[in-house]
Amino acid sequence: MVFKNTANQIPQGHVTDTICRPDITAAFRDHWQGINTTWPLIRLAGEDASKEKSKEEHKIQSVSYLYYLLLARPDLHVGQGMLISENGVHFLLGVGGVGVWELAVGWESTNIYKLMYVFVYRLYEPGHFADPSYLHVEPDDETFVKYTIRITGTRDSGEGYTIDCPGFFPIYASSPFGSRTHILSNPSSDVKVNGQPLTVLKDQLCRRGTRFDEWSILARIHGPGKVPSVVEAVHTETIDLPLSEGRQKTRLGLRQSGNPFLSIPTVEKMLRTLFDVLEGSSNLYRRTSLWLTCLKVLRFLRLERRILHRDISKGNILYIEQPHNLLPRVGPAPAKKGMQGESICFIKCLLGERYV
Repeated sequence: MVFKNTANQIPQGHVTDTICRPDITAAFRDHWQGINTTWPLIRLAGEDASKEKSKEEHKIQSVSYLYYLLLARPDLHVGQGMLISENGVHFLLGVGGVGVWELAVGWESTNIYKLMYVFVYRLYEPGHFADPSYLHVEPDDETFVKYTIRITGTRDSGEGYTIDCPGFFPIYASSPFGSRTHILSNPSSDVKVNGQPLTVLKDQLCRRGTRFDEWSILARIHGPGKVPSVVEAVHTETIDLPLSEGRQKTRLGLRQSGNPFLSIPTVEKMLRTLFDVLEGSSNLYRRTSLWLTCLKVLRFLRLERRILHRDISKGNILYIEQPHNLLPRVGPAPAKKGMQGESICFIKCLLGERYV
């Protein structure tokens, strides 16, 4: 383990593209590139107190390093940090779904050496600070990494399975001290569960005993028939968190993969995507000699599946440049009975850009 003063360096490879700069950074020797390393390989991020800032400002800054460290490391339940001053050292633990634990020790304390030993030991041997289902991390280039993740579950036949999923890389992360969501993707993955491809893994810290869970909601959406533009879940499991009481890690394996919403290349395509997600009505549109039912995704979920999506954000919209089998064929609208029989029609179809 090598500790370096990195106050003038911006570590690269963070899933949020932060320009946060820890004063103190620890990583294994092979993970350094000169004076710098990358966020997914950092083991500790700390602050060196200076006279220019107040004690409270230093504490906020050191906590922010743990915030970004937990976002960058889906394989860690706990991120380690420290705040060093003239008076002593603050040992910091950022616990996913919980917050930050702190232990301040003066330089004159007879216990400081033992505490430092234990703290550094956990960098080498994280134990329950780490998620053992993350089997391997490998640099993909000088900036990014890929993970091999082991999933366990039960097949439709009732038989259990354990599958290793290589080549998954982070595309989204949020709320490290709350729901702590990480989404990892491998669009070219050859992993299959019950014959269905698995290209996305979503880890999230969910509260125990909640009324609904995402697996059952997606099952309800697709139960009467597959709903285009809504992801399908093919795997689910829960992972206990020894330090996060009241929460458990829920892992979903999703069939479809896409690009982050902010990667949409043009304003026009971004507006079209938003139209497909948000707009539309149950009115009938006239196009040549055919009637076309126009019911957009969120409205369809509300009226047909009785599900109201309350968290539409850039993290919940993925974009596919060239979708296949997402649009209904244009044809006469079925006989209406209340809202039954409505179908989803996308804007490319309305504009005459037909493909199925």
